[in-house]
Amino acid sequence: MNTEKFWVVWQPESGAPSHRHESRESAQREAERLAECAYPRPFFVLEAVSVSQKVTVMTTFLGSDELPF
Repeated sequence: MNTEKFWVVWQPESGAPSHRHESRESAQREAERLAECAYPRPFFVLEAVSVSQKVTVMTTFLGSDELPF
C-alpha cells in the first residue's frame, strides 16, 4: 500500500474521487479548472491525513510437532 500523502478533488454531487494528486498545488489547479466548467458547483480539495487498515495474521502448523531426526 502506498502510504505517501496525497490530495483528491471532490464534488459532492459527482460521487467518489478517482484521481490521486501528488501535491496540493496540483489538486488546487484541478479544482479550479473543474469549477470554471461547472459553475456554480463547488469543488473541494481534500488531503489524506491518515490511513487505517485491519491486519490479521494466521499461522497454521502442518504435520506433527516432532522433528524427523
